[in-house]
Amino acid sequence: MLVSTTSAAAAPPAPGRARLPRAVLRPELWRYSTRLAPWTLISTCILLGAAWAARTHLDATNERSVLAVLSSIALCAVFDDDAAAVTNTTPTPRWARRLPRAAVPVAALATAWALIVVMVAARRTGPAELTPWWAMTLEWSTVASSQLAVGAIAARRPGSFGSIAPGLLVALVWLTVEGVPMLHRHLHPVREHSMTWVGLLALTMVTIAAAWHEGPWHHRAGTSTSRAMHASPAADQRS
Repeated sequence: MLVSTTSAAAAPPAPGRARLPRAVLRPELWRYSTRLAPWTLISTCILLGAAWAARTHLDATNERSVLAVLSSIALCAVFDDDAAAVTNTTPTPRWARRLPRAAVPVAALATAWALIVVMVAARRTGPAELTPWWAMTLEWSTVASSQLAVGAIAARRPGSFGSIAPGLLVALVWLTVEGVPMLHRHLHPVREHSMTWVGLLALTMVTIAAAWHEGPWHHRAGTSTSRAMHASPAADQRS
């Protein structure tokens, strides 16, 4: 009977089903991710978007497209972590660490973007090009996901933290698409090219998932850590 109890104590927990969701739902992880968010850069992007909206009144679709670009640049820096050399070796998988890092800034910027659009529309008195909300949301989500994708890729490279150059490059690409008629007509209006935008959104999400993927070495390290943690009580019982 004693041997059976010791073996049960020494067995590591089943991976995947219990541990991974529990790691994502821990309040400590979300509070830590909130503190690490680049709030200065996020506030700057919101102010830039608000200034652009106040100046242009967002009467044209391309003006709303520029707002989507300006209000999402900060997402390229949400994965910056000076302690990455330490946190990357923890048993918690990369996707569980990075999901809160992305969700908090995305929620803040998406809320700010929606409020800016609503407030400008409420104060508008002249004619404007009408765009359905689903089309504007699809465009903003795609642009924001592209910033997350380039940030996730840059975060895999050592020494790349603290630079928003990749995000500025992505923003320049989107602004170029808006300014070049040959490229613009293949994407706008969004409601007539919705499948193209859905495809771009899917591509960015796949890129983020690939950047969050970890090699087998991390799983082996996590398993070894878990076994070491559970082997200690078993050793105490045997002694």
